[in-house]
Amino acid sequence: MIEKRRHDNLLLKDRQCVYCETSIEDEFHFVIKCPLYTEIRQKFIDDTYIVNTSYMKFCDLMSLT
Repeated sequence: MIEKRRHDNLLLKDRQCVYCETSIEDEFHFVIKCPLYTEIRQKFIDDTYIVNTSYMKFCDLMSLT
C-alpha cells in the first residue's frame, strides 16, 4: 500500500495505515511500528532494531547486506 498511495499522489498526511488508522503508513511504520507485523518482526529482525527504536536504527537496519 505504501507505493500505491505514493503513486496515487496522496499527501503524506493522508496515507494512513489501513490497520492502525492512527499512523502514517511509511516504510518506518511498516517495518518497525505497525502491530500487524509484530510476529514477523520478532522472527526476522533483531531486537536491537526494535527496542527503543529510532529512525537512525531503522536506517542501519535497511543498510544491512
